[in-house]
Amino acid sequence: MLVIIKNICIILRIETNNTNERNDMHNTKFLNVGENRGKPRVWIEGNFLKDNGIIGGSKVELIITDNCINLFSDTDKPNKKISGSPERPIIDISGAKLTKIGLKVGDKIEVIAKNGVLVFRKA
Repeated sequence: MLVIIKNICIILRIETNNTNERNDMHNTKFLNVGENRGKPRVWIEGNFLKDNGIIGGSKVELIITDNCINLFSDTDKPNKKISGSPERPIIDISGAKLTKIGLKVGDKIEVIAKNGVLVFRKA
């Protein structure tokens, strides 16, 4: 179970087949909400995702709630795909999805990765 205390969060839960995954693994990264064509954008790629079991090409389900964007891999209704390649996965979320939950260009985001779950929340 994952409990989010902050008001704004993006949750990404991915089931992994990474045999090197440790159950106690916990990484944190800070990002700034960027801009693409005048709209907010959250972009994360590469080793941080790969090291936490996120694979390019994985299919996930995107669900937007009042203050969260959730991406779930263990679903029978996938509607989004992780971009990039298995060696360089990319998560790119922008525009209305971010403004709907109150994020704007320049906001700081904390990304916490643990046990195949990524939590993006306003820092």
